[in-house]
Amino acid sequence: MSYWERAPDPRLATYVERISFSIDPVGKASLPIRVIPDGRAFGAHVGVGPKTFARIARFRAAWRALERGGRPVEVALAHGYFDQPHLVRDFVAFAGDAPRRIFPSRRPVVPVSLGT
Repeated sequence: MSYWERAPDPRLATYVERISFSIDPVGKASLPIRVIPDGRAFGAHVGVGPKTFARIARFRAAWRALERGGRPVEVALAHGYFDQPHLVRDFVAFAGDAPRRIFPSRRPVVPVSLGT
């Protein structure tokens, strides 16, 4: 029986579950090294490598926070992004556009008088 015909490593399920439902969407930092699976095996069973999977999970968590009205800079920092431009980069990669276009401001625009 070849490697690819065997049942998936039980660590894969642990990794997927911990990354998908973790409060820490970056996730890998909180996992013991023995739990992080081989990238090739992970990719064969999940469809993407562990790093890409963690990146997608982090993006999904940030999306949900923005849907609830979070400010992009606060959402970025709370979800493990170094800064807002890194959040925007993932939005463009996964959703095709920047968060400001996907989630337009819900605050009313107040007209400003420039003269008397």
